[in-house]
Amino acid sequence: TQRLKFGCAFNVLPMWHPIRLAEDYAMADIVTDGRIIMGIGRGYHTREVETFGSPLLDAQANRELFEEQLELLLKCFNEDAFQHKVLYYECPPPVQYRGYGLKAMVTLNGQKILDDVVRAYHDACERQGRRKKLGEDMIWGAGIYLADTEEEAVRRLEPAHDERFKWFAPFGFVRYADEHGRTWGTPGAPAGVPSLRDGVAQKAWFCGPPGHVIDGIKSVADKYPGLENFMIHWAEGMPPKEFKEQLTWFAKDVMPAFKRA
Repeated sequence: TQRLKFGCAFNVLPMWHPIRLAEDYAMADIVTDGRIIMGIGRGYHTREVETFGSPLLDAQANRELFEEQLELLLKCFNEDAFQHKVLYYECPPPVQYRGYGLKAMVTLNGQKILDDVVRAYHDACERQGRRKKLGEDMIWGAGIYLADTEEEAVRRLEPAHDERFKWFAPFGFVRYADEHGRTWGTPGAPAGVPSLRDGVAQKAWFCGPPGHVIDGIKSVADKYPGLENFMIHWAEGMPPKEFKEQLTWFAKDVMPAFKRA
């Protein structure tokens, strides 16, 4: 149809969160090319009103809730951005994470980018009067694959890694870089798709027997005395059985080397 209009007599506001209702009607308005007609009501049945803790028997409170919901609904329709804090609703909602520590995370990066990010975070903290050791309140992540030799690990992991990066790299998400910190695809940097061997060379991946992987992780971690957290990146596309074997091997022969004293 082209001229037929759509709508309903009323939507009982206390049965909805007003922002959700506004979102749904905005979508319907787009789908129908502006032919949607909206009606609202306050409701009087228990099932219509006693939702989201809405008051029913207290007529004054029920009307206050309805009027605030309508006010919030109209803000959604008529304002590009808004704040709302009255009796029942606060938008945007208050942040619930006050008092919790936040950690910066940098993962699967070549050494040059990793070092630049760690030092930039450290310097930013210094400027704000937050004195920290280098690497403190940060999480560093790298890829891990265990095998009897490095070459065997690379050979087994390479197909999944390189196939994924054929898709991933053109978006600029691969953070391996040359010695100047230029990532693949940026002016002057290598133009080809980065390979697993590039990641191993830049210590974004550690492949080989447990001792080799332990030494590789420590060679980077020792540069940052405040670093306490390490995140493991496993290759996408690994079969479940192989993943469990890798995880078990890592827990048995690599993790004990990093237990707290």
